[in-house]
Amino acid sequence: MDAETKYITLHETVLSSWLKDFGSLGSLAGLIYVNHTYGAGNGAVDAVGAVLLLGFIISRAIYSSKTAIRFTREEFRQWAISDNR
Repeated sequence: MDAETKYITLHETVLSSWLKDFGSLGSLAGLIYVNHTYGAGNGAVDAVGAVLLLGFIISRAIYSSKTAIRFTREEFRQWAISDNR
């Protein structure tokens, strides 16, 4: 590996990521369930659910990129031995 190889460190635990995803997707599933159970499957509510799902997917992509720090090999060594983690 050369010195310009990038290393990525994430600052989010797997459990916290799963809990966030479960809460978001559970809310959307609840919206669709309530719509089809009590609202006769209104298409406008389904459209709102689709927009919210798209927003969820985009926000996860943006948020995930902001929780990552990219390093070269030397930068990673310095970061790993420092007390600023």
